[in-house]
Amino acid sequence: MVELIADYLHPLDYVHFRSVCKANREIMPVVKPTFTSATQIIETTCLSPWLVFSRDDNFTVYNFVNPVHNENYLMKFPELLLGATIRYQKGGWLLLSREEELSFYNPFTRETMDLPDFPGRYHMSDISLSSLPTSSDCIIFAIERSHYGISIFCIRRGKQECDEFEFDNACTEKFPAILNTPVLFNGVFYSVGYDGTVGQFNLGDGTWKPLEKPGKQFNDSYPSYLVEFGEDLLLVKLGYLEMPVRIFRLDFSDMEWVKFESLGRYMLFVSDITCFSAVAPVSRMENKVYFPRLCMNGEGVLFYSLKTGSYQSFGTQHFAKNFCGTEGWLGNCTWI
Repeated sequence: MVELIADYLHPLDYVHFRSVCKANREIMPVVKPTFTSATQIIETTCLSPWLVFSRDDNFTVYNFVNPVHNENYLMKFPELLLGATIRYQKGGWLLLSREEELSFYNPFTRETMDLPDFPGRYHMSDISLSSLPTSSDCIIFAIERSHYGISIFCIRRGKQECDEFEFDNACTEKFPAILNTPVLFNGVFYSVGYDGTVGQFNLGDGTWKPLEKPGKQFNDSYPSYLVEFGEDLLLVKLGYLEMPVRIFRLDFSDMEWVKFESLGRYMLFVSDITCFSAVAPVSRMENKVYFPRLCMNGEGVLFYSLKTGSYQSFGTQHFAKNFCGTEGWLGNCTWI
């Protein structure tokens, strides 16, 4: 029976199961033989996204934290990435900026891909990818807002020159100055302001349009995050004090934000760098929003449960109605 159960376990759970008792350790090998490479491990469907961040001033040593088990692993990045800042993540690939250089790095396979010069400002986070960097149709997209207007930069994989689009304030006056990570949805890049207003950039004809609807709907002092959710585009809106996390779906027929009550078997991962949805590998992870923030004296990764309406983390019984009592937002981090 022990052997049968062990065959179905993810390597991390296998280690835990083996450590339960002496009898299990005698039956089970030290290393689960099913997986022979890191690639096989990261391709299994039972994995959840992990939080990656660096507390090293030189950004050379990174923490990888499993939000379920709260286990923390350290990984040293190559010297050529010394001081690099995480700008985006997709499919296990990190888009990193260092000085005036952009590069892709996969910490699991140790692969690196350099990129041509990209004229976007490297301290901003509003940058996105259309697909995996190994795909022939990969496009890097960045958007900047200044008091002159909006600048948009696009570069396709294999090209040496970046396409640049400038839109003055006459085109952008209805769009707020605070932007967020753009999301590619049905061939269009969407960007949202903290107040809920939306702008869209069409890759096909190179046009930018601040949408008339949805209009200003929220207090613009608190972050908003766009997340692709199957056939829907969701907005995760943070609030103040006792205000719960609210989720809205963009109704494209009426162009309005509609309250979204439950994620079902899904979970959302949000950060200033990357936001995405995923099917929960275990039931206790579902219907939750995960943040790049540590809970209650660093006890674990913070999440918000839509079922209980409270903030907590796995491995603790502590509940909170707001961010008080949690550590601050982690810098140079994302979900991977």
